[in-house]
Amino acid sequence: MRSFSQKVLLNHAREYVEKYHPLLIGVAGRLNQTLAKEAIALVLAKERAVHSMRMPYAGLLSVVTSLLSVDHASVKKSWWRLLIGSRIREAVESEPDTHIVELGPKQPGEIDEVVNSFPFFIGVITGVPSRSLELFVDKKTVAHELQSLLVQLPRQGYAILNIDDPLVATMAEKTVAQVITYGSSRTADIRLVRAKRLQQGIALEIDIDNTSHELYLAQVASTDQALSALAGLAVAKALKLDIQKAGERLAKLTPAAGQLKLIAALHNTHLLDASYDATPEDMLAALDALDDMPSKRKIAILALFNNLANQTHYWNELLATTAGKIADITILVGHDIPEARKAALAAGSDIHHFQTSNDAGKWLADFLQTGDAVLVNGPQEERLEEAVWRLLPEQDRNHMALARKVRFA
Repeated sequence: MRSFSQKVLLNHAREYVEKYHPLLIGVAGRLNQTLAKEAIALVLAKERAVHSMRMPYAGLLSVVTSLLSVDHASVKKSWWRLLIGSRIREAVESEPDTHIVELGPKQPGEIDEVVNSFPFFIGVITGVPSRSLELFVDKKTVAHELQSLLVQLPRQGYAILNIDDPLVATMAEKTVAQVITYGSSRTADIRLVRAKRLQQGIALEIDIDNTSHELYLAQVASTDQALSALAGLAVAKALKLDIQKAGERLAKLTPAAGQLKLIAALHNTHLLDASYDATPEDMLAALDALDDMPSKRKIAILALFNNLANQTHYWNELLATTAGKIADITILVGHDIPEARKAALAAGSDIHHFQTSNDAGKWLADFLQTGDAVLVNGPQEERLEEAVWRLLPEQDRNHMALARKVRFA
């Protein structure tokens, strides 16, 4: 049940949309949806007045506060001041004509509530994650929830779909909107033909309407992340923007802190910081990125999962086995999972376990060697940014942006 303040803000957001008719773009799917949102914002920045959701998705209220350009965290403290401030801002500032919001449902029905409140014109689905399975039961149910974004799109709107994910590909049949697909599949409208990892970043060859385009992403660490750039190009195609110029703008695409961001660590080592959060699919993609990195040794600091219902054992064993095949050293953090330790060891990795990420980081800091590549990834409740902090050079610890503020710094 919504509080009185939430109802007031929701009504004001609806009035705002009815008054200004902004183009609403919703992005949902795996954790790479945040990078896809940023790619879309970069593509549109020179063409439209864009407002992109800044805070993590937290249900309908986070969409409301994003539309009103107010601070979500301050709603409970002084919602009436936020409302007044929003109205004053409307009076003195020009309004964005485009809003991009992330939708990351934690329980069934969340996206329905959002799309029934606001008229989205473009819906982007980046993939179907194994997430909150204690509530969603299985991935098909998660897919059904994400699909809600597309069902309400108008005929003149656009559904942007990652065709490499089979569950996303089938969503094309569930919308009356025009469909644009992206991915590495030969049938994709925006097709990734080739990705080449360079000393820094990734070079892409992309086919759009039988025309080849080249794109260099200096700050991107994996092919999986590169697909987020294709989502931006798909939106450019939908809105009939110049694809060449859109590609040039995407050169600035940079992952947020803790979202598979490549940073320099102790002893001239490279660290893939994916400490913000994890889903099984995103962890597999992160391990692939580690596998692609040229290095003396590969080291994976991972926190596995305990909230995937009847899929928990399957995913933990698969991820541990995959890590064991890729990493010379696998460090598991959090609750002990003997089966996972055995799986990583059987796959060929040296295996260690620590109760906290802080302890894991302390231990590894003394063990790192020049030329090592390290991946840090796991669910946000394990606070793996603390391991990242321990692996930074001392002079970088106070100013390096991390997924969250460390508790002991």
